[in-house]
Amino acid sequence: MSNLETLEKATSFTTGKYMQEYYLSVQNSKMSYNDLERAALNYSAEALQNIMDQDKRQEWLRAYTRQGNLRYDLSAIDIDGIKNELLKNIVNVAVYHREKDTRASNELGIYFRADMTDDQRAVILFNNLVNNGVERGYDLLNDPEILGSACRTFAYYRREGKKEVLDNIAKTNNVAVYVNNELDTYYARYGRSNSLENNSSYRAK
Repeated sequence: MSNLETLEKATSFTTGKYMQEYYLSVQNSKMSYNDLERAALNYSAEALQNIMDQDKRQEWLRAYTRQGNLRYDLSAIDIDGIKNELLKNIVNVAVYHREKDTRASNELGIYFRADMTDDQRAVILFNNLVNNGVERGYDLLNDPEILGSACRTFAYYRREGKKEVLDNIAKTNNVAVYVNNELDTYYARYGRSNSLENNSSYRAK
């Protein structure tokens, strides 16, 4: 299973787990289904962000099931490996939005503002990758706010019904293909192994 497939499986699990736990609130009319889905995606993004924090990693890995070795496979991905998949998703999302509104996307530039949406942040992060090199993207993800936005973007777009459009962009858009290849090359050369040791305790029993 690739890093992308493992991360997709991980976000799908935490999103589904949250919705199952709180679905009673929808049935009792305490919240709408859309609000529940939004909260579940935010929780999934938070879990993903926290496993990239060495101080929280072991605790938050327990949020994932051992079934199918998901917890073990996730623990085996180093932090730069997660960043690489987040950034490639950002590239595809940004290209998607740039194609819809090129002028607005270009006007966003390379600087983040507090009032921006996650989609706008994706375009700005992409602009940084293009203008300043892919290493800049890795550096920017050291900012918790930017990382959190990238995790939410991943949880939102890498699910059935949405990821198919991005997968097509990743295969057919020349800019996306080039930048994604640059990210993979950078990670292969310079990626740091920040993962937990492959402890057999994370394997499914």
